[in-house]
Amino acid sequence: MNADRATEPDNKGLTDHYTPPGMRHPLSEETVNDIRECLALISGRENELGGMAGDDRPHFTDEARDTVVVQIDTRNLQKKD
Repeated sequence: MNADRATEPDNKGLTDHYTPPGMRHPLSEETVNDIRECLALISGRENELGGMAGDDRPHFTDEARDTVVVQIDTRNLQKKD
């Protein structure tokens, strides 16, 4: 691995802010924890919004949907005896 590149993947496949063994990470532990907290808030809000809309995942507004909502008027239907 090239120790000069900060984007070399580690054994977990992570590429952002990778620091080779024996070198000090450029971000402080407090900054890393702040980033984790922000990402957790964003993820939680995405899940909340997805649950409100009935979707399991975010999507683009112009993305083709694989479901179609059909409204059925049941006011004129009679019950079977």
